[in-house]
Amino acid sequence: MNKDLEQLELYDEEGNLVKLNVVAFFDMVNPDTEEKSEYVIVYDDNYTEEDLFALKVDKDEDGDELLVPIDDEVELAAVQEAYNTIFSEE
Repeated sequence: MNKDLEQLELYDEEGNLVKLNVVAFFDMVNPDTEEKSEYVIVYDDNYTEEDLFALKVDKDEDGDELLVPIDDEVELAAVQEAYNTIFSEE
């Protein structure tokens, strides 16, 4: 995925266009699966940077990249910790 993006446009479950501001992209190893994955930290265009959330960069059956919510609590906690560790120093 292009890591120079400043904004993403996605469709929600109801088909509404949602604009997300990109804060950061980073790679991390999933603590459960030992698989390296890419994540993006974003916030909705209608909110502030205090309302951050993470999405996982995944691939569909055709190999195209897509962004998916993180459902696994352990993985989400690890992503939050990694983000805080990496970007708290900046």
